[in-house]
Amino acid sequence: MSDFAPTALFAYGALALPDVVDALTGRVPQARPARLAGYRCRLLLGETYPGVERYPGSATDGVLYSGLTPADLSILDTFEDEPYQRRVVTVKPVDGDPIRAWAYVVPAHVGNLLSSEPWEPEHFSKRAHQDTLRTCRRLRASRPPALRV
Repeated sequence: MSDFAPTALFAYGALALPDVVDALTGRVPQARPARLAGYRCRLLLGETYPGVERYPGSATDGVLYSGLTPADLSILDTFEDEPYQRRVVTVKPVDGDPIRAWAYVVPAHVGNLLSSEPWEPEHFSKRAHQDTLRTCRRLRASRPPALRV
């Protein structure tokens, strides 16, 4: 297994969409498909976006971004606020060996915020997608220039 890559992030849900990451960071980092074993992806109750939680035997497909800067991670942390926590996980890129990278997970103590319904991209409606892009652009614009990439 590779060492921890502090500039890599496994994304699922909205952050797996390149235009969302671009709206937040001003660029789309290098990305490749990956799988997070031992976690399942579920809708948050009453929302159109998901969270992942530990769940043996499950797996979540997503995107592994690399080359993230501290400024990128800072704005992503702001975007992925409660109930998410950025944690180190082991991810398997489809074209490589497992790597330890960051991911936003829903911790066990608030797992009750996840529904029993799996998240599928079609849950993220066109309207929710556009609303998310507007939120991301506002968030990026509100950052001090030194923190914008």
